Amino acid sequence: MPFLSVLMPLLLQATTATPVDETPLEAGHWILRESRERGTGYGGVSASLLSNDGAYRLVVRCDFSYGRDISIQFLRARRGDLITALPAALYRQGSNTAVPLVWEQTPAGVFARDGEDDSEASTAAIALQDYVGGLRVDAMDAANHPIRALFDASAGQGAVRLATSACFQK
Repeated sequence: MPFLSVLMPLLLQATTATPVDETPLEAGHWILRESRERGTGYGGVSASLLSNDGAYRLVVRCDFSYGRDISIQFLRARRGDLITALPAALYRQGSNTAVPLVWEQTPAGVFARDGEDDSEASTAAIALQDYVGGLRVDAMDAANHPIRALFDASAGQGAVRLATSACFQK
C-alpha cells in the first residue's frame, strides 16, 4: 500500500520532525512532546517513556498528519540507532500475557497501530492512561538476540492521556 509507505516515517517520528518540547526523557516518567514536520504543519503528539537502562523508548503517539492515527512504538532511545525487533510483545508487570497488539517493523523499530478492522493500539493506549507500574517489551534484534526492555511507568500518566485524547478530538 503506497499510502502506508508515506505514513510510516511520520508514525515513527521522522528525523525531520522538530520537537516543540525538548524536555529530556527520563526513566519512570512519561514525557509529553509535540512535533511538527518542517515546512508542512504535519506532526503529532507523543508520550515517551525511557527504559530503566536508558537504551529504549516506549512511545504512545497520535499522528495527525493525514488523519488521527494512534500508535504504540518501541524504539531505541537514541535516534539513528537501528533496531530490528520482531517479534515484539508488551507486558504489564506481573502478567505473562502480552497486550494484544499487531507489531509492524521498520528500520527504526517496531510499532502497533489500529488496523482497518481492529482497534488494539487505541485500546492499549487508553489502558496505559491510568496504568501505574512496570512494563516490559520483549523482542529480538537483527542478530536474533533477545531484547528485554523494562520500563517504570510510575509517573506522568497525564502525558499518555493527552497524547491519546489528541487522536479522539473531533
